Amino acid sequence: MAKIRIGLEIGVTQGKASGVGVYVSELMRHFSDEIEVVPLKASNADLSTPKRFLADQLLLPRLASKARIDLLHQPAFSCPLLYKKTPKILTVHDLIPLILPENFKPVSAFFWRSLLPYSIKKADFIITVSFASKKDLMTYLQIPEEKIAVTYLGVDERFKPGKIVKNPPYILFVSTLEPRKQPLLLLKVLKGLIEAGLPHRLKIVGKRGWAMEKFDAYLKDHPEVLARTDLLDYVDEKEKISLYQGAELFLFPSLYEGFGLPPLEAMACGVPVVASAVASLPEVIGDAGLLLPPKDERLWVKRVIKLLKSEGEKRFLRERGLKRVKLFSWQKCAQATEAVYKKVLGMR
Repeated sequence: MAKIRIGLEIGVTQGKASGVGVYVSELMRHFSDEIEVVPLKASNADLSTPKRFLADQLLLPRLASKARIDLLHQPAFSCPLLYKKTPKILTVHDLIPLILPENFKPVSAFFWRSLLPYSIKKADFIITVSFASKKDLMTYLQIPEEKIAVTYLGVDERFKPGKIVKNPPYILFVSTLEPRKQPLLLLKVLKGLIEAGLPHRLKIVGKRGWAMEKFDAYLKDHPEVLARTDLLDYVDEKEKISLYQGAELFLFPSLYEGFGLPPLEAMACGVPVVASAVASLPEVIGDAGLLLPPKDERLWVKRVIKLLKSEGEKRFLRERGLKRVKLFSWQKCAQATEAVYKKVLGMR
């Protein structure tokens, strides 16, 4: 049987790749022998939104048209409107620009709010990464349910428990620093730990985003917090895993997620997770983490202090998390994606 040739845009794996880059890399690594990936590089992870959109709409159609492919899969961002040679599948990870436009730079918000909906509707089929995101697609864009498939993300087997660092202990956050992730809340939690006499540091791993003025001002006004905060920027996968393994607690106070890969990675490393009870996070974390209202700063401080002081509760969440992550794998994600390819090509 001939292999299915899939044109896959791989630009998100280049540069400082985020969770979307991990998604594409793991798909390519776990596809079966029935799939032949034809890599198409139209962009990279470091492009601005306008440049990324132009690459999707102008360069990607040209690359796809020259390639001998059966189907085009755009794994993020916008569906190429000018490409019509084969069926097109678009992975929509979230609709954050439509739901929380105030958390984006004005130029980015304009592109996504004005052009993203039209682009999504032009895809022949849509893959999304949670049922929360599927519901958003149906609610905000009126996409028919039969046109959407949910394929959960996975976690690599390299993410596994290690030795917790105790001198000094630390709490961890991993993601791009941007308003939606509430990095300021992390600093306020650390201040609460300091006032409670706890010795923990805060390690923040991720690219620096935008609208960081309040974050910077808080550090400047609270030298005791600054002295215990490690801003590590982007780190490679090996170092990131080591940081997860050494953490006593993982915090994720995001206002919205399409899936939420960092909490899953933390649980795989045996780290208790405290996250926001919003969007897809309850769907992914389930009863294996402590879920809190994202805007209740006092409750976050109170519950994190209580959790750090309770070895029994930390052990309980650690065990629940390790059990929970077994539900998610890149192998399952790749198999579900292949099933979508075959459905779209009429090869059930």
